[in-house]
Amino acid sequence: MFSVDESFLDVTASLSYFHCETAYKMARIIQRVVYNHVGIYVTVGIGDNPLLAKLALDNGAKHSPDFIAEWRYDRVPDTVWQLPSLTDFCGIGRRMAKRLNRLGIDSVYELAQANPHLLQETFGVMGLQLYAHSWGIDRTFLGKKAPHKAEKSFGNSQILPRDYARRD
Repeated sequence: MFSVDESFLDVTASLSYFHCETAYKMARIIQRVVYNHVGIYVTVGIGDNPLLAKLALDNGAKHSPDFIAEWRYDRVPDTVWQLPSLTDFCGIGRRMAKRLNRLGIDSVYELAQANPHLLQETFGVMGLQLYAHSWGIDRTFLGKKAPHKAEKSFGNSQILPRDYARRD
């Protein structure tokens, strides 16, 4: 779950189960099921990884007549690098965009062409991640959630309506 109204699904192993040759056909099934049960339209971003799916959702599906967009590695120069603003890129807000602008980076394409060592020196590990993301590379693995660790302590408190330190 990315936020309250967004989820990431890896349907690779489910395509044949639902008799779908493509992720697009699976997306259409999901849209139809959600609409029939809940009565709302959903947008779907399809990608080779969660990053490309998120970018497809935010920058393609929301503007597409069928509310579906599919962004793949081989289309990064035609999709990711063509985003009109750095802030249209997942993970870059206004402040980060200003910091990138100071380095002469004004577009996702320029981010992809930047020196990764300079990005790491300036932004630390986030600089390398932004560089990889600008090429559509995301190593996020969608799988089972990590087991939740048991709480080590438990606390309970109550606020009293007045100070009881002295007798009245």
